[in-house]
Amino acid sequence: MNIVYFYKDSCPYSRMTHVAMNRMFGGGRHNVQKVCVDVDPQGFKRKISNACGRNVSTFPQIFIDNRYVGGYSDFCRAFPDAA
Repeated sequence: MNIVYFYKDSCPYSRMTHVAMNRMFGGGRHNVQKVCVDVDPQGFKRKISNACGRNVSTFPQIFIDNRYVGGYSDFCRAFPDAA
């Protein structure tokens, strides 16, 4: 499983996502890539919005196997054991 999530250091939902990702996908069995958007938040918002087909204004934004999952709440709905 290939997992990419875009996050902001200052976002509490991004921090909760990091904990949930470690709980669900830690241990090296899956490729989990974190991408910090603090460097260029507006540029990343445009790129992520294009990738998921809708305007994105919050973080984190999560993709699993190149499919858009959504934010933290969407991730928890898809993976209830992560919360």
